[in-house]
Amino acid sequence: MPWRGPEVPGEFPTLGYLIGEWIEANCVIPDGLLQGREYRLTDEMWRFLLRYYRLHPDARPIDVAMLEAKLRHPELELPPSPFFYRGGLLMRAQKWGKGPFAASIILGETFGPVSFDGWDDKGEPVGREQPTPWVQIVATAEEQTDNTWLCVYEMASRGEIANTPGIDIGIEDINLPSGGKIEPRSSSGKSRLGARTTFDLFDETGLMLESNGGVHLATTMKRNIGGMRGRWLETTNAYDPSEQSVAQRTHTSPAEDVLIDYRPPSRRPDLRDDQGCLELLDEVYGDSWWVDRRRILADARDPAVCPTPADALRFFFNVLEVGQSSAVDGARWDSKARPGSLVPNELICLGFDGSRALDLTSLIASRVTDGRWFHLRSWKPSEYPDHRVPRVEVDQAVTDAFDAYQVWCMFGDPYRWQEYFDIWEARWPTRLDGKQSTRVIEFPTNVEHRMDDAITRFLEHFAGGFTHDGDPLLAEHAKAAALAKGKRRQPRPNEDPSIPRFFQRIVKKREVANIDAFVAGLLAEAARGQAIEDGALAQRRVVLEGPLMV
Repeated sequence: MPWRGPEVPGEFPTLGYLIGEWIEANCVIPDGLLQGREYRLTDEMWRFLLRYYRLHPDARPIDVAMLEAKLRHPELELPPSPFFYRGGLLMRAQKWGKGPFAASIILGETFGPVSFDGWDDKGEPVGREQPTPWVQIVATAEEQTDNTWLCVYEMASRGEIANTPGIDIGIEDINLPSGGKIEPRSSSGKSRLGARTTFDLFDETGLMLESNGGVHLATTMKRNIGGMRGRWLETTNAYDPSEQSVAQRTHTSPAEDVLIDYRPPSRRPDLRDDQGCLELLDEVYGDSWWVDRRRILADARDPAVCPTPADALRFFFNVLEVGQSSAVDGARWDSKARPGSLVPNELICLGFDGSRALDLTSLIASRVTDGRWFHLRSWKPSEYPDHRVPRVEVDQAVTDAFDAYQVWCMFGDPYRWQEYFDIWEARWPTRLDGKQSTRVIEFPTNVEHRMDDAITRFLEHFAGGFTHDGDPLLAEHAKAAALAKGKRRQPRPNEDPSIPRFFQRIVKKREVANIDAFVAGLLAEAARGQAIEDGALAQRRVVLEGPLMV
């Protein structure tokens, strides 16, 4: 008999009711004053279970007869998965209750009615236990798996599950009489290739990155479980959008058969606003009654707990925010202002960061003698009728700079400006000292090791004698820029090889911010470094007073 059909608008068939009832009947609170008492799901948790275990209305179970027929006739096709979703992502604020909830799902996947077994005579779905469940809790470090694993251990050892005949509940894994098991795992992805798991719980996938092997680990295990017709679930705090974590890849994937359950606040929190923050904490924590909202707000404001506002927004307000430290200290930047202009024929280097229609296009000069930055020009697309940067006008501004000053070289990102870079390279093919080397040098800002070098050079200069012309737009862009971690890099000769090192990246503190003039300044800074290495300071008198002067 098929599913009975919806009795109310929007209803769908699900095993979620059966699994939730099993959890409340068999799982206990793992710790605290109520340790050992019955574990009760919140309404929000119930809603997640109903969606995660949603079934196709025409689902068919797989039975022994089908598998025996498949053995004899491999060309036969088995029914497709009965579940609407093959995996899911649950993204919630810290202390919402993800650990105990995930532990209850793990125990349900091990002992509960999680396998679809057809429809009863009333058209309701029927579930049964997995015959040989193998469940893994996956993270990049053992300490991270403890968040969920210790909840599983306490729930299993203190409740009815401990009375299961033949069960062996150990501190490192749980072995089942069927031959299945529950185990935490944090090894490399390669070592887990071929594991015959039926359910995988990926804990804190916002921390699983390419640099720590987390992406490879997750993709490897998801392929494994796909071959076993199993399912997976990710739990995490809000991720850092600059890190391309497993959580981010899942959240932004176009796949329609992965459940995304993410509750952001209705507006951006202002940490100075007590009442507004408490209202937003009520939104993101929902019916997690154990969370003290005022304590959470105090922690969010405490730099010893959340060193940056981005940390507070991600961990406690469930906001997708770039983890960051400011690229420059705002007050120090202001103190470095030295109003004034370049004079004709000064020896400079240029930095160019271009865009067509989204970001600004900026041209910055760095004086070779002292490294002072000068904002020559920026173009904002929204200020033009077609919302596109006027490329001919930009070309003229670059030409004017080469005509007015002695430009040793220009570093620029060629993205979407390649045709003009070809023109500029041909227009200025010879260095000021007469050597056959173009003064226009492509510097793609997405090449991490080169940008890391440029950022490092700037930070060293900024800590010492750096100055700038005080331009307000350049100041705005510099203060909107943040430092973020990139890919892992090899340690340098003077660095401890046991400490992980990462390339530095420049990112926006806010999605709506602009940092293009600052990026152009970094390129000008890098160009100045190249000029000094080329001997530009030693050649300065010849350049300015000799026959090479234009």
